Amino acid sequence: NVWEKLSNAEFSNGYNLDSIRTGVKNGESGITEYTLDGKKRYTYFMPIRNSDNLTQDSEWYVMQTIPETVMKIQTGYINEISTALLLKVIVLFIVVFAFSWYYNAAAKKSVSYAKQQLDSVVNTVPGGVAKCSVSDGYPFLFVSEGFLKMIGSKQEDFSDSSKNSLITHIHPDDRKEVEKALQNQNIGQIEELKYRIGDSSGNTIWVLNKCMRTIDKHENTACLYCACIDITDEMKLNQDLLLSNERFKMVMQQTSNIVFEYDSETDRIHFITKSNSYYRLPRVIDNGPFYFIENGIVFVEFAEHFLNCFKSMSRAETNMVSMILKLRRADGKAVWNRLTISAINDPSGKSYHSIGTFEDIHQTKEAQMRQRREEKYRAAMLSDTIATYEINLTKDKYIKINSSETILKTLSIHDTYSNNLNKICNTLIYPDDRTLFLSVYEKDKIIESYNSGRIILYQEYRHIDEDGQPFWISSTTNLMSDPENGDIKAFSYI
Repeated sequence: NVWEKLSNAEFSNGYNLDSIRTGVKNGESGITEYTLDGKKRYTYFMPIRNSDNLTQDSEWYVMQTIPETVMKIQTGYINEISTALLLKVIVLFIVVFAFSWYYNAAAKKSVSYAKQQLDSVVNTVPGGVAKCSVSDGYPFLFVSEGFLKMIGSKQEDFSDSSKNSLITHIHPDDRKEVEKALQNQNIGQIEELKYRIGDSSGNTIWVLNKCMRTIDKHENTACLYCACIDITDEMKLNQDLLLSNERFKMVMQQTSNIVFEYDSETDRIHFITKSNSYYRLPRVIDNGPFYFIENGIVFVEFAEHFLNCFKSMSRAETNMVSMILKLRRADGKAVWNRLTISAINDPSGKSYHSIGTFEDIHQTKEAQMRQRREEKYRAAMLSDTIATYEINLTKDKYIKINSSETILKTLSIHDTYSNNLNKICNTLIYPDDRTLFLSVYEKDKIIESYNSGRIILYQEYRHIDEDGQPFWISSTTNLMSDPENGDIKAFSYI
């Protein structure tokens, strides 16, 4: 009576009795939904095959009908679990979304702050930053405001492809060397390059480019990061210093003076100028000042003071020391020198390095000694002289005259030496001796004698007394160079 009973049912949702009959006929299984006697039901049908109680050809079906209330009870629990799970999923999604939004906002803020900080640093460095593609000409991918300011350009100037590359801004004389260095640069290698570039005003500036080649992870291509600093002033100072050093070396090569550096920590002396021409000194002396003592270059009487000068340079309160001493040259000649050592202090005030000089003052010292001897000689001679003269031959004038009244009437200290000499010759010198007198005592003759190495002139000739009678006198003239200004001076004793 199954079909009879189902014939009174009302099917919905695409179900019908014919489809059930067809399914059963074909040995299929299924489920159908219908309403019978005002109640909603669900019927499940399934064939039973190969049962032990049935023949092989028998075809039995099990049909199980379940009221809607039972389905609601069974599915309600599942729905509650599903609903609770759905709510949890929704809440979890909201939490994840909120967290993602917060994290993304914080990351954007952090990135923005980092970018702002980086831009501030990039734009405040003394120079600029640029990024270049590793291709022909190294075209710019990015340039900072500092870079633009350094070369005096604007961002829109780089729209021209002919100007938008690193190589085009480099001075033509430096391009080949820069390109060679960049071509040999490896990934991750940092290269320091110094070259000239032209700014928008047509001026040439020197740039220190500290660049690194790397791989752009976004583009997966090689690129060049460049940090450029304007070093024009530094290069000018270096050039001036180089010229100054060359001038200094040229001047020092014409003298016997020696310049050296002294390291008080290692006790090492390094000579800057020539040191082997007069004293046969090595370029570097490891045992410092003791070398001069051990090799007999410094005379024994000056040794202790000499060593103390170098020792004092290790003390912070010592800025400069100086002394006068005798040095023995390689040819055995003893010469007077002035040793001067000046400290070079570090920021903490300590002095480990010093600059020193051996200044050849032999001629000056000898002139001072001759002058002192001359003063003593003059004091001894005054009792036997009838006249003494102190003359500046370079300036052609008398400095001092001590003489008898007869001679003083003839001379004028305000007149030149040459004019006074002619007056003496014409009035006081015996006529037969005048030619000899002028050949020795004319200003140019005396200077010529001094330049040829003669420092003492001695001559005997005749004077005429007040009665016109001749008498023999001797004249001794000592020549020397003034230690203060180098003028040639003469001291004559009659």
